[in-house]
Amino acid sequence: MSAADSVTKIAIITFETPEILGELERLNVHGVISKPIRPFGVLAALTTAMGRSRHEATLKTRIKSLDDSLKSRRKVEQAVTILSETRGIDEQEAYRRLREKSQNSQTSIGEIADAIIATHEI
Repeated sequence: MSAADSVTKIAIITFETPEILGELERLNVHGVISKPIRPFGVLAALTTAMGRSRHEATLKTRIKSLDDSLKSRRKVEQAVTILSETRGIDEQEAYRRLREKSQNSQTSIGEIADAIIATHEI
């Protein structure tokens, strides 16, 4: 996530038009304050915008984590297939061996799968 993604964006607008609202949506602002700016409501707008920004950052982190897990899972499935074909074992046994190797070497199962795939491609 870049630094620009973690910034809370609050727009200050004088009036609403479809073009301005479209631009606010495109910029993914977290809050809007209307001109003329009055003290009442500014704190609420800022607090709400900061909360939305934090929630958005949390969701982006979660999405990245899930995406990484999915990529790792696909690699594990590919490694299991390679092991079962080259060793003449069923997929359950291949997965068990992969998991056991991961635990014994204290390496992630994704890294073990990457190594198996790389070795198989040679």
